[in-house]
Amino acid sequence: TVRAIDAAGNADATPATHTWTIDTSAPQTTITSQPANPSTSGSASFSFTSSEASSSFECSLDNSPFATCASPQSYSGLTDGSHSFAVRAIDAAGNADATPATYAWTINTSTAYNWSGFFQPVDNLPTLNLVKAGSAIPVKFSLSGYQGLTIFKLGYPKSEAIACSSTAPVLGIEETVSAGSSGLTYDVASDHYVYVWKTDKGWANTCRQFVIQLADGSYHRANFKFSK
Repeated sequence: TVRAIDAAGNADATPATHTWTIDTSAPQTTITSQPANPSTSGSASFSFTSSEASSSFECSLDNSPFATCASPQSYSGLTDGSHSFAVRAIDAAGNADATPATYAWTINTSTAYNWSGFFQPVDNLPTLNLVKAGSAIPVKFSLSGYQGLTIFKLGYPKSEAIACSSTAPVLGIEETVSAGSSGLTYDVASDHYVYVWKTDKGWANTCRQFVIQLADGSYHRANFKFSK
């Protein structure tokens, strides 16, 4: 505001005023198009918009910033696992969005295992295997040759209580306990992997689904009913 006062002490009744607004609001970024599933190398074409036309953008892959934020973005040498591409908008006042717009995908270049089902004494779905609660169950399967002993996804095998009439697949919520300290073993003569599952006596008169997730991402299940 500017007010003029002359030599006689007269002041203008209406000062000259200039009003402005300080921008403290952050822009919001939205990814509007993205590739279906980027591989381990190449380029990915992303389109994104911001809530403020004056915004600039910073782009990053797995928190490693790109030199520029043009589309397509180039990347190479990504390993198997989860990866993310993020776009953060910064407006002319320097405000940045608190949560970048992120696109995430998973790369899996491993070859799928050749699964041929469970072997006796475990019957495959939809059979409900009747076993004694507290017993140790040898779960046997083959992957067409020795594939190492790190074939399970972290945390698997698991089990989950189910209705005895249920046929719906589950992911498993309780990590299983192996009998003894051997865990998973491989028998060359039979080409069988063997995991000895130690069940709980408290499961008597209930049913559970045993769940394996292999390192290739595949799930394999068997259902059990426990007697006293």
